[in-house]
Amino acid sequence: MIRPGETIVQVDVSINGIPTSVKIASAGYRVTLATTSDYVSAQLRDYRPSIHRVPKPLFTKLLLEGRLSATTDLESALASSKVILVTSHALGSEEETKALMNLFKRMAPYIAPNSLLVYGGLAPPGTMEEAISTLDRYSRVEVEKDIGLVLITPLDIQAETYIVCSPSTEAANAVKGFVSTIVPSNTIKLHRTFKEAEAANLLLVARQLITKTLSSYALLLFRQMGVNVEEVLGLSGCKPPTVVEDDPALQMAMDYLLSEERRLPQRLMLMRNAARTKAALLEATAANLRREIRRSLQRRSKDFVVACVFERESDKGLVSSILPKKGVKVHFYSVDEVEPKVEAGAERVIPFRANLIILAARPQSISERTVCRLKEEARLVDLGCIVSV
Repeated sequence: MIRPGETIVQVDVSINGIPTSVKIASAGYRVTLATTSDYVSAQLRDYRPSIHRVPKPLFTKLLLEGRLSATTDLESALASSKVILVTSHALGSEEETKALMNLFKRMAPYIAPNSLLVYGGLAPPGTMEEAISTLDRYSRVEVEKDIGLVLITPLDIQAETYIVCSPSTEAANAVKGFVSTIVPSNTIKLHRTFKEAEAANLLLVARQLITKTLSSYALLLFRQMGVNVEEVLGLSGCKPPTVVEDDPALQMAMDYLLSEERRLPQRLMLMRNAARTKAALLEATAANLRREIRRSLQRRSKDFVVACVFERESDKGLVSSILPKKGVKVHFYSVDEVEPKVEAGAERVIPFRANLIILAARPQSISERTVCRLKEEARLVDLGCIVSV
């Protein structure tokens, strides 16, 4: 069993693993994020709402209680626990897979006998087999005999099912108990074959991607019909995606499936058409937004004032390209600037009266409380995490 209070060493080379570290620490475990990057190590300790995705008081509490820490000393970290979770993704290119294998190569000499080695990243089918071969080559133990090897669905993915896969029933049950403290236990499935579980994880992400694309497309149709979309969302229980979110995992899965689609014997192009639909949805959203602003400009003698709350620097350029070039003043604020103001109870989140606020951030990166405050201050258009196409 992996009991709350136990130390889990999480190995990741990017900031994408930080939300998972916080999630595990919030469930009662001690997490040491072991990374080869000084930047990633610093980012774990420097609070940013869009990265850590919890209120600052909780983040501070986790740090002060020692439940969340980071180190670049991989050897010492691996010696401190027999539960190791690797969360680096290996999808998108051969270089990504090679980087993951190099990480396993560096870890191999320091993994102690009777450890649990859990991989929670997205990877092409066959990756775990390659990882075992790499570990065998550089480890001081018999990997499949002395180490419990487990594959899980990445914990940062919003999925209906989470897979725990291991040839060892004992290892699988131990990790299932751990995962059930973070996600609902009735969503967890056990499996024994790595290649099938790797493919299933990709399918979970692909289904989410296609569903969001179809939902966005349907909402656009309903708007053209004059249907009250807010009521449609309430009755259906669907979330309101204005455009498809550019979640890194979704994008990696799409890129991988696009590359594999070329090998099909028939000329099937589902993923290619999904990518085109995403691009068309973004353009449709931009066109509607420009149309609404131009109508407002015709009724105003002054400039139309827009505030954009963004998550990533790349979104600023995209929002600028969407908006009309004349008669519009745009001010940009990052999620990490806005959230602390809401937490502190500031009288105004946006320091001037905006005619329109554009939100370009993933739902998990901005609190509902902040969204409500933005709605109070001006008309809000939620673009989700908009994609550059």
